[in-house]
Amino acid sequence: MYSEQTTLKRLTCGKCAYEWLYKGRSPFWTSCPRCRTNVKTNVDGMAGLAEFNKKEAVTR
Repeated sequence: MYSEQTTLKRLTCGKCAYEWLYKGRSPFWTSCPRCRTNVKTNVDGMAGLAEFNKKEAVTR
């Protein structure tokens, strides 16, 4: 179901601001080790989404 290759990703929890290196295989979500809040693991996709939203706001 998930890819066999794991990569390290630096994640930050939006609720408690805890930062850690994620070593898991889930391409979408994980739980914060401190407060158990759901955190997106696809940080590259989120950066792209933020950039897209900025461009959309300018063109409207």
